Amino acid sequence: MSGHRRCRFSAYLVSSGWMAITLKDTYSIEGAVDIMKILKARGAVPDDAFVT
Repeated sequence: MSGHRRCRFSAYLVSSGWMAITLKDTYSIEGAVDIMKILKARGAVPDDAFVT
């Protein structure tokens, strides 16, 4: 996710009240964690977000 590249995603509200966000592409765990860090830094996802 460098420059102005857009990340395609879908968001779902699950019955527990949490939001599940899925990314269009498949990433290694390291790549997914890197993307999550960028999204957190931009305020695009909450601080308690995690990768599974």
